[in-house]
Amino acid sequence: MKRFFSVSAWFGSLLTFIVALLAPASAFAYSGSGIGSETNPYRISNCAQLQETNNDLSGYYILVSDIDCTGISFVPIGSLNGDFTGHFDGRNHTILNLNHSDGSDTSGLFGSVNHSTIENINLLGGVIETNVVYSGGIVGFAQNSTLSNLHSNQTIHSSSYGYLGGIVGILYQDVTVNKSSFTGNLSGIDTDSYIGGISGIIYDSASSISDSYSSGSISPPTGGSDVGGIVGANFGGGAIRRVYSEMIFTAQGLSQIGGLVGLDLMNSGILVDSFSAATITGEGTDVGAVIGGKYNTTPLSNDYFDQYVGPANCVGSDFNIISPECSQENTDNNYPLFFKNNSINGPFSAWDFNEIWQVTSGYPTLRDSNLLDAPSYPNSGDANADGIQDSYQGNVANIVDRNGIWSTVSVPAASGCTIGNAASNENDPSHVDTGFGAITSLDAFSIYCPSASTTVKVSIIYDKVYSAATLRFFNTATHSYSAINGVVYSTVTINGVNKTVVTYDVTDGSALDIDGIANGIFVDPVQLTNAITPPNTGAGNNNSIEPNVIGLSISATALLAIAYVLRKIVKD
Repeated sequence: MKRFFSVSAWFGSLLTFIVALLAPASAFAYSGSGIGSETNPYRISNCAQLQETNNDLSGYYILVSDIDCTGISFVPIGSLNGDFTGHFDGRNHTILNLNHSDGSDTSGLFGSVNHSTIENINLLGGVIETNVVYSGGIVGFAQNSTLSNLHSNQTIHSSSYGYLGGIVGILYQDVTVNKSSFTGNLSGIDTDSYIGGISGIIYDSASSISDSYSSGSISPPTGGSDVGGIVGANFGGGAIRRVYSEMIFTAQGLSQIGGLVGLDLMNSGILVDSFSAATITGEGTDVGAVIGGKYNTTPLSNDYFDQYVGPANCVGSDFNIISPECSQENTDNNYPLFFKNNSINGPFSAWDFNEIWQVTSGYPTLRDSNLLDAPSYPNSGDANADGIQDSYQGNVANIVDRNGIWSTVSVPAASGCTIGNAASNENDPSHVDTGFGAITSLDAFSIYCPSASTTVKVSIIYDKVYSAATLRFFNTATHSYSAINGVVYSTVTINGVNKTVVTYDVTDGSALDIDGIANGIFVDPVQLTNAITPPNTGAGNNNSIEPNVIGLSISATALLAIAYVLRKIVKD
């Protein structure tokens, strides 16, 4: 996706960095950059740094790249004895093959969270074996928190009694889950477990799940109960809005099994504007396409189900009749596309297809999930040809300008520095680089290093060859251009494409750092330019411009005389 920002917007980043200096230092020596404040969060670029989150459970964290946790036995962040109370923003990056061991009492990327915000994370792969009460793909135990834009396709198996969810084990108190999805596999062996595609159980009326879906499979224990495509049990009367499930599971020997909710208990519970396309096979008790066991007198509203792929009844507790509480579609497979490739049928009139959902050839998906797609960087995602996908390197950033020309900015991985806020800035015509003409748009980026006063070598690969080019620095605080000393220009051929490479050193707090402060954060907008030949002004064709004031030539002697007179006037 192309994104352009005005040059003036970068001035605000200067203020942000100054504010960051005033924040208190973190309580532990973090191996990466950042101090854990809102304005200068810990920046995570590998799985070891992700594990360090346990050292400051109240800090602010962001992922700056995709990370691979293959071969690492990860310990959940926080527990019931020490909740994570901070803010974690995955920035739509992927955590690959997270295999976590159980915490003392919880299991998940986060064991237990309280008064926290967890957002924009994609868990891809990983097989989780858990033997604790509260287990979730991303959070085991949640209260007083917001969980947003979370996605998991893990395989999670529980051998314990408890609450198992694809995203969160239990919504204990005042928890909001929205714009999230589970596409993996859940299984359990204890017959007293609550299992759900998004959450095992909603425990209170202040919690809710909205604009979310599940697609994958559930293998519940034979003889168990309370299994649902979205929630195993809505025990406390929470609200469920605009969700769907296409999970596949069996009801053999089970009770209270539902395409969306297994057990709906409290009268205050809400299930509206949703549909089920879950496939439920086998015989059981209280098996419903939408709800298994409904002991809730609050009527359903604008809910639908695909009768061909699931049970014939909306609600399992009305086992011998077709429930009038929701609408059945695709009977005898006469309308298999009823919920697919449209934004009109079923409950969709209540869904936001402009900002949240999007139409696909199949069931709707979340627009935010587009950000999880692999970006189309040059050279099949390895633009600098170092043998590692750029999305997994926090020290590499790719920028595309308005003409579709890529530039790849990197700093040495050994420096521990990472790159952020990378963007192509449109040139501001009100700030002219006198004597130079722009070849490319401004490449604007920030460099974050673990230590202040760091000098780091910056490399920029432009995705084409530019001859006679000069790299210039633009200070967005003073709106002035300046030379960059020591730039080395070269060319490289990557996958048959010839490219221009520039390298130069930049020091935190130097003239090439906009805030001018040695604080471990420096902003460095640069631009490729061509020198403009000055106009011919006279004989000799020397392209020089003589100083002239009101048509009179002023000699050095005359200037000294004028200075002397002015000095006398001031002294007198």
